[in-house]
Amino acid sequence: MQLNLPLHTTRVRPHMSTLLICAAVLFLQSAQAETTRASADATTPISVLLCEDESSEPPGTASAAATHAAQYIDADSMHDGFWIVSTEPSAQLPEADRPRFAVAVRRYDSATGLAASSLSELQHEIDPAIPICVMVHGSFMGERFVKSEAMKTWNWMKQGAQGRPFQMIYFRWPSDRPLGPLVAIDVAVLGRRASWNGFYLNAFLHSLPENARIGLIGHSHGSRVIGSALHLMGGGRIDGLQSRHQKHADQRIRTVFTASAIDHHWLNPGEEFGCALGRTEGLLNLTNTQDPALLVFPLRCKGIRRALGRTGLTDDDRQELGALAGRVRDLDVADYVGCRHMWPAWTEHPALAVCAMSWLMIDED
Repeated sequence: MQLNLPLHTTRVRPHMSTLLICAAVLFLQSAQAETTRASADATTPISVLLCEDESSEPPGTASAAATHAAQYIDADSMHDGFWIVSTEPSAQLPEADRPRFAVAVRRYDSATGLAASSLSELQHEIDPAIPICVMVHGSFMGERFVKSEAMKTWNWMKQGAQGRPFQMIYFRWPSDRPLGPLVAIDVAVLGRRASWNGFYLNAFLHSLPENARIGLIGHSHGSRVIGSALHLMGGGRIDGLQSRHQKHADQRIRTVFTASAIDHHWLNPGEEFGCALGRTEGLLNLTNTQDPALLVFPLRCKGIRRALGRTGLTDDDRQELGALAGRVRDLDVADYVGCRHMWPAWTEHPALAVCAMSWLMIDED
């Protein structure tokens, strides 16, 4: 199977924007409700690895190569649980005038279940010799779904890791908001809050060991949280403010965006997250040209461009980025995810886990 990355999307007539936005919201609501019922298909074999053959294919494509992947190991080769780090206690927009970092931490252990913990305990138990994978969810993630979504993500990552040890942290930010009659306003509020929580992701990463190898994976507005954090690390400003935590010289960071809900040009120099690519070794941008939520993304208000998670970088973007464009790999996975947006649709496919984890789990030099 060949997955091709298009560099354009179908244009939608402006007078249909309201209907399309409403349709997308109804889709998001129904998909969110399904998270209480849906579970990853445990019978799906890990039989496909998305891989690149640059000798025969141009950038932006991938082959589906058959492979007998090793089954992941539950106990001996990796930690038997994960962490949930929530920024609910942190100062949030619109009330906050400046970032004030505070987190609530929980630890899931396969033997004892989910229990309250602390940042100091997490710092004590994290092993800098083992890759740390941080998942950042998107908008409309209610607290009642956090445990189940974190569990799905953990199992999905274990499938992708194929026996290699890693430590997972599920980064929770307050993204749940009742939808009012003006949906575009609600989405805009959550988008700005996602950027604000980049301060807190940045502060959290700063609290981890300086020599840690870190993989960041963001879904939808979660990619906006990550983009903001990386931008701040690189000395950029969010809402006119800089972060005190800019020195992560020894941390190696790789990044995966899935269904990224940011404008496709925001990583360019001088743009919203123009300092971000300077703080990650590489960004794998998994796009979905069939994503209905990202289809209406540019119709929310005047001046919004097509979503990075739908189009990838354009030729103009790559020209603006110059050498930094080489750090970004766009890959269209619409044949896997289809006409869906929410995170459970991604966790159904072990092949996508293999693709993401192979990118995130940085090998030793």
